[in-house]
This record gives sequence, C-alpha cells and structure tokens, in this order.
Amino acid sequence: MSLFWQTIGKGFLKAMKSRFLLTSCPDLGDFTATCYHSAPAPPMKDERIRVVFHGRVQGVGFRARTCEAARTSGARGWVRNNADGTVECVAEGSKEVLELFLGDVLSSMSRYVRSHEVSRGDATGEFAGFGVHR
Repeated sequence: MSLFWQTIGKGFLKAMKSRFLLTSCPDLGDFTATCYHSAPAPPMKDERIRVVFHGRVQGVGFRARTCEAARTSGARGWVRNNADGTVECVAEGSKEVLELFLGDVLSSMSRYVRSHEVSRGDATGEFAGFGVHR
C-alpha cells in the first residue's frame, strides 16, 4: 500500500463514508470506494431569451459589444438594429450563460440603455455562434 493511501486516502474515504460505501479489498491491501449517494446531475437544458434594448443604443458600438459579450459567455444567437431605434437580441444557452451574457451587456452599455424587455422560452438549438443580423 502506498504511503499516500496510508496517510491521505484511508482518512479521506472514511471521512466521506456518508457518500461512499467503503469496502476492504484484501488483494490490494487497500480500501475501495463505490459511490452510492447520488447520480450524475442531468445536463442543463438550454434556454432562449429575446431582449429589446431601449435608449440611445444605435450608433454607439452596441452590437459589437453584444457580440463580444456572447463570445465571452458562450451565448449563441444574433443581435440587430430595429427601425424604431431599439436593438433586438436573441440568445440561447444555459441559464447561467444567459445571465452572464445579459449582465455583461447591461453593465458595459448601461449609460446607453434606458430600459430593456426580456422574454424567455425554450432553446431551438438553431444557432452555432453569435452574429449581427442586418
């Protein structure tokens, strides 16, 4: 038995007995552990948000900054200017990715955004990346 298991391994496994079923393995002269406490977490379901930004949001680099926030966070979708002076964005990703993305856009462009509207739904999976729609 290695010095590691004598000093660290046994103590760690004994401390974790609420999560592991500890058994002795005579062939190895060591402890083995079988996890019985919990199953792997299911994969996160992707969501979709549609955001309309109001304010002085055109002509100030808003779309470029939104694309950068998407690349940084891992969000997928698009952003575009609307004829009414708003900027519209559709993004997909996990809840955490979308929160990071939207938080980044709002914090970095806060001086231009007067208000924003967010609607949520299920992701369609149609986007491979993020870009500007014209």
